[in-house]
Amino acid sequence: MHTPGSEQIGRSRSLKRRSPGAVRKGDIRIVSGSAEGAATGEFTPAQSMGSGDNNDVCFQRLQAWQHMVENYQEYFRSMAAAERDLATVYARVGDILKVPADEGVLLLAADSDGVQGIGRRLKAQQQQMVEAHCAISDTLKHGALAELNRLHADVVDMRDTYTGAVHGLHSQLTQSRTVIAKRTQLLDAAIAAAHSGHTQEVAKDPFIINLEVAALLRKHADTSSQLHAMCVAQHARLGEFEPQLVERLGAVVSEFMDVASTQYKQLRLTAKRDMSTIACMDGGSEWAHFQQTHGHVVGATQDTMGLATDGEYVGKHSAWVRVLRQGVVALKEHGPLFRSTWQSKYGVLTTRGYFHVFRSQGDVVRGA
Repeated sequence: MHTPGSEQIGRSRSLKRRSPGAVRKGDIRIVSGSAEGAATGEFTPAQSMGSGDNNDVCFQRLQAWQHMVENYQEYFRSMAAAERDLATVYARVGDILKVPADEGVLLLAADSDGVQGIGRRLKAQQQQMVEAHCAISDTLKHGALAELNRLHADVVDMRDTYTGAVHGLHSQLTQSRTVIAKRTQLLDAAIAAAHSGHTQEVAKDPFIINLEVAALLRKHADTSSQLHAMCVAQHARLGEFEPQLVERLGAVVSEFMDVASTQYKQLRLTAKRDMSTIACMDGGSEWAHFQQTHGHVVGATQDTMGLATDGEYVGKHSAWVRVLRQGVVALKEHGPLFRSTWQSKYGVLTTRGYFHVFRSQGDVVRGA
């Protein structure tokens, strides 16, 4: 059976089974309808007013406003923190891009229309994103949250004022009903005793008790009239107060939307301008710049260690690198099946006492 929220619960469980990298874009969304679903079965409006507590529908109304403003406070506090976190993250990501690059001397300068210029524009866009999120966060802190704090204080003050205006009279009526009930019970008992013909004296004459009950009823009616008049006055006061709450809360949300849209609009305009500039860049400008600034080096091919083959070096004329004797020698080499052959080789005897054998004299020159 499909129940409200079951789809969301199932989706959340499926997300837990997947790795963070596997979360799809469609899985990231704001859950809607949760507040309505929670309200349908948990809250019952009162059916009267005048008590100044949870049994009073006007008190409940002010409580609802207080809770709603507190909910908006929590939302905008979290949003301000999130915007600040986004600014921090974007700043750290922007630091990854190196402009100028480590080898930037080989490229067009960052203020030119080249590769480094593209990076400079991207970093500038990133910085503008950082500033946009900081601006939104600051607006929420000093604008939305400040006004919501004042709004919350006004709602609490109105609730307390309403309770103070009606609760005392309501308490008097509650006590009056209790006293009247006891007096009428006493009157009924006195009348019953008189009807029974008991000769014993009752505690109080029914006549006197009846006078007391009548006086209590008049006082009760007067208090009830006062409470009714107070409820009418407070109801009218609430009717004047609540539209102001709606306007003020609407202004808070509108200010947030205006600041966010303004910041994002500036980002879009900057992005469109930079995209147009990048699209008009000459792809060959970087290579032309390289040829112009480093062309004199490009043709200078490097040789081994930067030296000519007949150049001087340490140890070239040392006595220990000289040859004492050299020439063709015959060496006997053993082959398979105990056969041996004589091979012609080229031998070199050095001053260090080593005898080296080469295949030919040419190998001596090549050092093979």
